[in-house]
Amino acid sequence: VARVPAWVDQAAIVDGIRGRQGQALAYRLIARQVRISDTGESHYTRLVTQPLSEAGLRDAAEIEVAFNPAFETLTFHTLSLSRNGETFDRLDPAGIRLIQREQGFENSLYDGIVTAVIIVNDVRLADQVDLSYTVSGHNPVFGNRHFSAFALGWEVPVDYARVRVSAPSSRKLYTRTFNHNTEPEISKADGRTDYRWSVRNTTPVISEKDAPTWHQPFPGVQITEYRRWRDVTGWASALYDHDNSLPDDLEAQVERWKREEPDSKKRAARALKLVQD
Repeated sequence: VARVPAWVDQAAIVDGIRGRQGQALAYRLIARQVRISDTGESHYTRLVTQPLSEAGLRDAAEIEVAFNPAFETLTFHTLSLSRNGETFDRLDPAGIRLIQREQGFENSLYDGIVTAVIIVNDVRLADQVDLSYTVSGHNPVFGNRHFSAFALGWEVPVDYARVRVSAPSSRKLYTRTFNHNTEPEISKADGRTDYRWSVRNTTPVISEKDAPTWHQPFPGVQITEYRRWRDVTGWASALYDHDNSLPDDLEAQVERWKREEPDSKKRAARALKLVQD
């Protein structure tokens, strides 16, 4: 638990359409910020919600944040309730539980992901729940190249959504927006370049039934240091590099087959039998 980092650009809550018919939970603010450095990455998230019905109370009161402790750290900054002009602090370090679900356990797949769970007590209708946290770290498998993707639209309306990525100006980032015409606001200061996207009062995206699995109707943005797929291949190839030479005894066996058996099909049959045995 720590204060909000100094590099974070705080966002103000804006007025939105809160009382949409049938909506259980109003999303007042979704803010995602990333700070890239030569030593790693920090991903800051701020989420402000407001329950509008009994069904939305549980969603607002159950906080879950996933991270991988093998290479990431999770820091909570704020968890508060706003009610009738008053703000109540609900961030109690003793109330944070860590759960390791291992959802691939039945298939003998282990990812090491841990979920931090907080149950917020005494959440009432129209309360405003304000949560912020940072996940710091970067999977070493991916090297020191950044890539990320963020949504700019959801199945529910959002009053205000912001994305900000800050990187050293020496590191070139490439961006691409999907299903949206929002271009990034780019600014430079103190040797760093910031990319910002923001949308207000988003329209819900309704997914069509029976659409192909590859269809992606939601607005979003992708950010990467890879200019082309050839660069991605260059990174990935090193992960699968291995010595393709044959052991000395197998090399000797191949030479004996060449001398003893001129028929290539029979030589192949011998090789197949050796492998099967």
